[in-house]
Amino acid sequence: MINRLRSIRFRLTLWYVLLLGITLLGFSLYLFFELRENLFNQVDHSLQTAVTQALGKLEDTVPPRFVTQRDGGALNVGLLESGVALRLISVSDGTLGGYGDYENLPDWVSLRAGYVTLVSSGAIWRVYSYPVQFHDERVQVWLQVAQSLDDVYDTLDDLLTVMLVGVPAVLVVAMAGGVFLADQALRPVDRMTRIASGVGADRLDRRIDYDGPPDELGRLALTLDDMLERLQIAFETERRFTADASHELRTPLTIIKGHIEVALAYPRHANEYIETLSAIRGENERLIRLVNNLLYLAKLDAASLKASRESVDLTELLGLVVEQMRMLADEKQVMLECECDQLPQITGNTDHLIRLFLNLLDNAVKYTPAGGQVLVKAEQQDGKICIEIRDTGIGISEEHLPHLFKRFYRAKDGFKGVGLGLAIAESIVREHQGELTVSSVLGVGSVFTVRVKR
Repeated sequence: MINRLRSIRFRLTLWYVLLLGITLLGFSLYLFFELRENLFNQVDHSLQTAVTQALGKLEDTVPPRFVTQRDGGALNVGLLESGVALRLISVSDGTLGGYGDYENLPDWVSLRAGYVTLVSSGAIWRVYSYPVQFHDERVQVWLQVAQSLDDVYDTLDDLLTVMLVGVPAVLVVAMAGGVFLADQALRPVDRMTRIASGVGADRLDRRIDYDGPPDELGRLALTLDDMLERLQIAFETERRFTADASHELRTPLTIIKGHIEVALAYPRHANEYIETLSAIRGENERLIRLVNNLLYLAKLDAASLKASRESVDLTELLGLVVEQMRMLADEKQVMLECECDQLPQITGNTDHLIRLFLNLLDNAVKYTPAGGQVLVKAEQQDGKICIEIRDTGIGISEEHLPHLFKRFYRAKDGFKGVGLGLAIAESIVREHQGELTVSSVLGVGSVFTVRVKR
């Protein structure tokens, strides 16, 4: 029960009913007082009209009296039907005469002209007093016109009854409608909740697949689907990475174990032990390189490289990298050249940029046969710095190009290594908000292109 009271559905309904109730209450009060004012104004206007008619029925006598013509009876009947009473009242002599139900009016003489509300024997009267002056004497006689307010108050009571019954009834209906509307509006949310609660490591393929209008809930559903898609890709990448890493680690460890078991099977000559230890050392170095690359990739994934940023002179950096690789190129009899324009400085990490270009140049030299050529060309293009590393090596088959930057991916065209160098290079370029692309023709050569913003 408490959880239901805390639900968005309940709170939406409560706020909806509360605001509707305040609105209806405000409108009802406005309607009540506006009607009350209009009814009283109508009564006051009818009293003024009756006074105007009554003044024509007064005789010029002292004290003044109503005429006794035939139309006096008609006036009396009309006043009785409309609930209006008309009388002359003297300060000294009391009521001098009148029309309508004037006998039921309380004896009251006004001291000034205007309206007043009187209560007599349970009846409520609206009274208008008008001074009557004759022969330049002081005002001693007043013409009073009164109308019962019972009909007015009956109308107001009826309206008040309707409001007291109608407003709660409307609120009850509105609450039911609010619950229905909230349920309809939040039904997609319930569906998202059920689907999200069923997502697990073995069910990352589940999607909301919202087919409603592109409103706020639609955008939320699309966002959740995109998030689940990214999580699935990341999870599968992580799982594949773990499996590949385990496989790559298992191979040298198995080789090392085999060498050790063979060496311990029976006593051997010293030279055989030396050969075994040399083989073990080679596999151990391979393990060290693999672990170092894995640690480096982990740092890249954790975005820890963003902490150290500095201004980097790419022209100087590329010259330094080319000189470091020249000895290896000379040993393989590969011509290594550099054609670099004067490039602007960029903000980046010098150590990681050096590793990027060393990886690319090492691959280019390694897979270029003797007599081949490796060219490093750097220039500005369309507001970006473009660095190309061209080689005349063995090339890469077209079907392998889309997968080259995946971790542990190795083409079957004579490439060695564990498949992490290009993945590291691509991560470094992405870390510097750049782009790494490759084009290659089997047997002709490859071109790796790095584009970074100035």
